[in-house]
Amino acid sequence: MKNPILLLSVFILLTFSKSSYAQQERFIEFTISDTIVLKSTQIIYQINIGKQNELLGMKFGGEEENTEEELPTIKDVTNLLDKKKFKYTVISNKDYSISDKESKPSVEVTLANETELNKLYEVVKAEKGLTGKIKEVQYEDPSKYAQNAFKELYAKARKQADFMASVTGSKVKTLVSITDANKEAFDIMSIYKQLMKNMPKLAFGEAASFESEEVVKMVFKFSIE
Repeated sequence: MKNPILLLSVFILLTFSKSSYAQQERFIEFTISDTIVLKSTQIIYQINIGKQNELLGMKFGGEEENTEEELPTIKDVTNLLDKKKFKYTVISNKDYSISDKESKPSVEVTLANETELNKLYEVVKAEKGLTGKIKEVQYEDPSKYAQNAFKELYAKARKQADFMASVTGSKVKTLVSITDANKEAFDIMSIYKQLMKNMPKLAFGEAASFESEEVVKMVFKFSIE
């Protein structure tokens, strides 16, 4: 072996240099967010016979009926919807309770958009003895916009990273990691938003919304040199 002492010295020097470089490696991190607007894809409208007493979307105290006026039957309602060519499902509402007020069936009408909703609204409003409300609004799948959203978030993060690195006389080296900040954030506000999302529409008299906002938030970590 030629000059083993020299070879050992070079090995120790390279190891020390690599270790020193690792200790001095610096990182820069940015949290970038954007909002995706989702359009409604389906509206469920509930039609009831008689006036419903409700609190936050939950029935209580039975149904208020005008005894002087004969209420329509469920058959009358379905005939009306068939005539207007609406798609619907009859909900029995049978809870097996025994009382002096029998729970009547309701009808849930499936609508494709707000135009169909306006048409149904005028039909129900013109009929005596019927009440109605928006029960549920379904929206587009946000995953269909995920790829474009990620590209935009990354572009914003990289632009900020390049600017901040240049301020300190450095430059961005590589993207080290990406973290979904939405999955990490689970505070009282996120719980409140989820509860409100599951509440029946118009429970607090709010206007119906046919668009939903989905916040996308990512954390980008870059190494700089």
